[in-house]
Amino acid sequence: MRSQGEARFLVALLPLFLCGPACLKTSHAGTPPGMVIGWGESRGATVPPGQTNDLAIAGGDIHSLAVNRAGGVIAWGYNGNGQASVPPGLTNVLAVAGGESHSVALKKDGRVFAWGDNTYGQTNVPAGLSNVIAVAAGALHNLALKADGQIVAWGANDSRQLNVPVGLSNVVAIAAGYRHSLALRTDGTVFGWGDNSFGQLNAPPGLSNVIAIAGGGNKGGSHSVALTADKLVSAWGYYSIGESAGQTNVPPGATNVVAIAAGGAHTLALRADGKIVGWGYNNYGQANPPAGLSNVVAIAAGGFHSLAIRADRTMLMMQITNNVRAISFHTFLGQTYSVEYRTNLVDGNWLPLPAGAVAGNGSDSIVTDGNTDSTVGFYRVRIQ
Repeated sequence: MRSQGEARFLVALLPLFLCGPACLKTSHAGTPPGMVIGWGESRGATVPPGQTNDLAIAGGDIHSLAVNRAGGVIAWGYNGNGQASVPPGLTNVLAVAGGESHSVALKKDGRVFAWGDNTYGQTNVPAGLSNVIAVAAGALHNLALKADGQIVAWGANDSRQLNVPVGLSNVVAIAAGYRHSLALRTDGTVFGWGDNSFGQLNAPPGLSNVIAIAGGGNKGGSHSVALTADKLVSAWGYYSIGESAGQTNVPPGATNVVAIAAGGAHTLALRADGKIVGWGYNNYGQANPPAGLSNVVAIAAGGFHSLAIRADRTMLMMQITNNVRAISFHTFLGQTYSVEYRTNLVDGNWLPLPAGAVAGNGSDSIVTDGNTDSTVGFYRVRIQ
């Protein structure tokens, strides 16, 4: 088991738009609320019960954050520095970001709140900061993008990650890695500053028409990722364990991509078909999306875990065989649900329960004959 602080990284919240850099403003108007799914290192990946109405997600080192449809924030995972203790009364939140041991929230009115570890001033939001449209959290520093395209930075500055280049303007998106920072301009070009020990600031020559960026890393190395208007992914920086090596190391299946996320040492790409491609360090399975995961509308990556939001709000999916007579599950807060069935996950459609299978609203279980082929197959429970 890793000790706290062994992995340090950042995840950037990325918009899911493909209309060009001019559209890259933090918004979830086009993202339907859904169920949060987690995988990888258990502390950040174990989603609390009932997360079925979330619009945005973010991963910290070993904690996670979500914003629900009501604008509330939910946090879980390691809480040794209070990073998972959401401040009382925090409402009307639009976006969140997670650092090594701190958390950041952007409210709809353009104000920013931060909590958790403050050793390097990472929760000391600059006085008067307003009109913010996006936030990003590095291991020990934060970035805020204002509506006028200017960037404000605070926290640790040991690698000059707070030193926003003089004259940098027309910024439409930001991202932060372990000890580096990234900005995307309206012309589709990427600027980086801070630590460059692993080439994480050296974008590939000719990289242009970028519409989204992400920064990742830990104390062993850092990398950067970009999504271009043609829905292709480019990555650069530390690559000895496979998380990035320019375009040549991006998996062949990472095409028609609409969103990206960078974790401690792994990368995720969300395709237009709602499926996720992952690659990089995989010691906790963080680069392997769960089998059958689809209809995804948002992704995030933590230190050693990954997160996704499903649009169809599927609560769980299970397989019933001839040796299983019943499978129990649980719904929350009085939620109603439906149960659907299919014989396999390759072809066909989800169908109503077959004869011989009964879903009990009182006991929250599916009871089957268990001895006939009529009830053998895959079942899914969906929150209404």
